[in-house]
Amino acid sequence: MDCPPNDSRSDCYLCDIIYLFLQTERLQTNDYNCGLWVLANAAAVLQGHDATGLTEGDMLTFRYYLQSRVLSIPVA
Repeated sequence: MDCPPNDSRSDCYLCDIIYLFLQTERLQTNDYNCGLWVLANAAAVLQGHDATGLTEGDMLTFRYYLQSRVLSIPVA
């Protein structure tokens, strides 16, 4: 797709997304905790950030953090 950056057409928007994806460094170094990375990025976006500042080494702590948050939800 040949289109100028930031074109309002949806196919050009897709070009921009693909370009940004190809420029992004992979943070996940394994094949089994992708869901955890999705949750980490969702949490970052909900807090107003573009991406998470976590690294692979932070994932175990983040996993325990999520577990504590889920277990703190009152059961009716």
